[in-house]
Amino acid sequence: MNEVMVYGSTVWGESTIGGSGFNIGEEMSQLPLFVFRPDMISNRQTFWLRDVVSASHFANVYYFGCTSYASASGAWGVRPAFSIS
Repeated sequence: MNEVMVYGSTVWGESTIGGSGFNIGEEMSQLPLFVFRPDMISNRQTFWLRDVVSASHFANVYYFGCTSYASASGAWGVRPAFSIS
């Protein structure tokens, strides 16, 4: 997932409204799960997002739900997303 899918906007990634990094992907809206249940953003685990903040840092979601970034050498999890139709 990227920042837009989780939070509904960019925080670290680049977009037309700001940000300093590089938004990877073209998602333009927040996933419905997080729109209606923002408490589900946090799964009590820190996980990577696919947004690149700099040459050595990537965006992530901390275990308590806020966004941040960390060194690419960090050992965080990945929270996959897939479409159900």
